[in-house]
Amino acid sequence: MVGEAGSGSGGAQAVRPGINFMTPATNRAMCNQLNFRSAMILPLASLLLVSGCAGGHGGRKVAYPSPEPSKPAPMPPPARNVPLDPQLRAQAQAEVDRALRDPDGLTRANAIEILSSTPGNTGRSEIITALRDPKAGVRSAAAMAVGALKLRDAEAQLVRMLNDSDPVVQVSVRYALHALGSTTHSHDLEKTARSAEWSVRAQTALVLGLLQDRSALKILRVLKRDTNVAVRQQALEAMWRMHEDEAMKELVGYTASRFVDDQMFALQALVAPRDQQMKGLVTGFLTGDWTEVQLTAARALGQLDSDRGYAVATNAVSSSDPLHRFLAARALATIGRSDSQDVLRKLMTDSEPRVRLAAAGAVLQLKKTA
Repeated sequence: MVGEAGSGSGGAQAVRPGINFMTPATNRAMCNQLNFRSAMILPLASLLLVSGCAGGHGGRKVAYPSPEPSKPAPMPPPARNVPLDPQLRAQAQAEVDRALRDPDGLTRANAIEILSSTPGNTGRSEIITALRDPKAGVRSAAAMAVGALKLRDAEAQLVRMLNDSDPVVQVSVRYALHALGSTTHSHDLEKTARSAEWSVRAQTALVLGLLQDRSALKILRVLKRDTNVAVRQQALEAMWRMHEDEAMKELVGYTASRFVDDQMFALQALVAPRDQQMKGLVTGFLTGDWTEVQLTAARALGQLDSDRGYAVATNAVSSSDPLHRFLAARALATIGRSDSQDVLRKLMTDSEPRVRLAAAGAVLQLKKTA
């Protein structure tokens, strides 16, 4: 069972830039704090998965009629190789630094996620410091970041956190230790998969997917029949990371759901293994009536190294809806075009703090031009 480093497909999977791995409960609260329009309060998916605000987990689902087919999404303009603006990057770093000191724990957790996705060694000490944060959501995000980045300087602190007061943090700590090669406590994930708390079961499924130990499939097959939709969906995503076609087919089924948050979840989950065969299916969701789904598709395509959704993202930057602007920034982060800097500069001055933070993360993920 889970417990041996390197078993299955080779140990812990690195978290690709742009992937959000905070807990399901933390992410639902994050989107609620964004105070989006009352007509569409999207409950959160486990944000390893969705672009910040999707997933119908533990909250009410939002139903819409299936969108009618529409004209093709606008083609992206040819990419231009634009030198990175050091002043813009400095402004982005300052925005993240402010977020790390924010009194709101959700904002601090989001800043930790951004640091974990930033190329280079920036923010590593801040991530380790966040393991001692008073908020469980921040500690969990920090532990996941430590595991993804394999920050060995944090190992002693992780051991001290094995019996953290929050059970979700305990799951994240075991993921981080396993990623660092310490598998003594990985078998505990079999117990957390049976927790009475849905958030613990969902987090367990999340980390099992990241660890990619195929011996965990029998646990995930139980979790995909869980009474809670968050757990079921997270288990499917974890199984698809291990290239289980049965899970992929169920995820494709969610793309046809009448619930917008199900569609958003499924699109993000389907690209998790970076399987290029998903590109055609995801591209089809760049059109339709629901901007949230279009922007999630744009972000998902970015994770497949495609800028096909670039125009969809840039068009949403001027939306009056802060959710659209937030999702646009998240999409631009995965697309990673250096010629998006002018658009991101605009988002960096947004009136909504979380939009500014998402834009800062996108700026920091841009790579130097050749």
